[in-house]
Amino acid sequence: DYYTIAQNLWTPIGTDESHKFRGNFDGNNHKISGIYIKDDSFYMGLFGYTNNGNNKSKIENVNIENSYVYNLFNYVDDSNLGYVNAGLLVGYAGYTNISNCTSKGEVKLVITKYHTEYFNADDFYFGGITGRTNDSTIDSCINYADVSVTAKHDNVGVLELYSYVGGIAGRAYKVNNSKNYGNVYFDDF
Repeated sequence: DYYTIAQNLWTPIGTDESHKFRGNFDGNNHKISGIYIKDDSFYMGLFGYTNNGNNKSKIENVNIENSYVYNLFNYVDDSNLGYVNAGLLVGYAGYTNISNCTSKGEVKLVITKYHTEYFNADDFYFGGITGRTNDSTIDSCINYADVSVTAKHDNVGVLELYSYVGGIAGRAYKVNNSKNYGNVYFDDF
């Protein structure tokens, strides 16, 4: 129920470019359960933002289950918004190697636009393992999480929506030996 979820809200490790995760994490094949993120931030997951430059961070042997990321954007004024990154494991993975990880749960974005002449939503990246990678590798990972993006609007003005949605990653630099069993859904109405 919502009360239980509200009591267990998760703040990602590495919340943004200024506060990024720059190390290595080995989950030793343990299960992490009950990660609940309900927010309108730009980097969402167990790890929000990872980047260790040329040294590359490593995230490995992590199994996430019974978890969800839910992002709701509700706009009633003219707005521009971009670069929202969400995955159960990592929102944005820059210079990061991700290996031997699984994700089970849901990653969901709902965008609502009403009474605006123009709304531009650039570059929403949503995936089961990670939302987006840059110079990173995803290897031997399995996604079971459902990933969905829904855009609701009133047909007034212009809605420009550019989304990258996928099972393993919304947008990936390199993926090896990985599988997706989750549903991927995009709806615009």
